[in-house]
This record gives sequence, C-alpha cells and structure tokens, in this order.
Amino acid sequence: MRATENLSRLGGVRMNKYLVVDAERCTGCESCVFACSFRHEGKFSLKARVHVHKLKSEGMFIPVMCQNCDSAPCVRVCPEGALVQEGKKGIVSFIPDNCTGCRECEKACPYGAIGFNEGTNLIEKCDLCGGDPECVKVCILPRAIRFAETRDKEDKKNYLKTVRDAIKHDRQIAEGVQ
Repeated sequence: MRATENLSRLGGVRMNKYLVVDAERCTGCESCVFACSFRHEGKFSLKARVHVHKLKSEGMFIPVMCQNCDSAPCVRVCPEGALVQEGKKGIVSFIPDNCTGCRECEKACPYGAIGFNEGTNLIEKCDLCGGDPECVKVCILPRAIRFAETRDKEDKKNYLKTVRDAIKHDRQIAEGVQ
C-alpha cells in the first residue's frame, strides 16, 4: 500500500497541522491520556498513544506524543514500510497491514513516542485522531496541547530538548547517577 492510499484510508490527514505542546502549562492531570485511550481502546486507561512524562523532582509534567519529526527516524528504519511520511515534513502514518512487530521504529524514536501492543503485536503511535485530536479537546484549561497550522521552530526545538533531557534524567536515576 502506498502512502497516498493509506492517507486516503485514514480520512485524508494530509494537513499541515501539528500538535503543539507547551510543557510549562501541563498540570499532569492526564486527561489527554484518558481521552486518547477511550478513542482508541474504548476504555479509560493509561494505555494510550500519548503519555505524560513526570519529572517529580522538578515538579514538571511533559505530554509526549509523536511529533511527526522532519525526516522521521522511525520511517527510515522500518524494514516493511509500515510507517510512511509524505514529504520530509509530513504526517507520519502507520499502515498496520505492513507491520511485522519488529519494534525497530520504537527503538529509533528519540522521544519514546511509539508504543507496542503485545495483544496485537503492532506498534501504536499518535494518528492525530484523523485530524480531530481528542487530547486537544480535553486540554482546554491549561492549553498545554494545541492543534495549530504552524509550529514555531524555536518552541518545537525547546520542547524536544525538554523531552530528551527528561529521558536522560530518568536514565541517570535508573543507573544511580545524578
């Protein structure tokens, strides 16, 4: 299946709209997680395509979901073409029929935004809810997650650095280094 066929099947999510995250506004309520899980799993749980990374020592919460990276590493490493990106800055779409469950994309994602479903043996990533993201709908008071036509390069760069630093911080704690 080609990328354009997959995009049509997904309702034509061919827009240049992005999830924009402002981690400083996140309260850690996890409403975005519950809305996502209900949309995709039909029940409220912490198993979702978005998760909130908690830096308790910093008192900071960071919503993490696929950022549709420019020249996405997950797309480059997928041996079966289960992840496709329209152009270098397009939305990364998932084609379940092509996925073998090898999890190479999960390892390649620098932000931990790709999960794996043991029950289906398939990866899971944000699909922007077909162009109407549930996480945005429930994040009305803090507006930590927005769906915008453009994303400021500096804001995205700062957000991604915050996520990378949080992951590094967690690894250091796990290894007993601080």
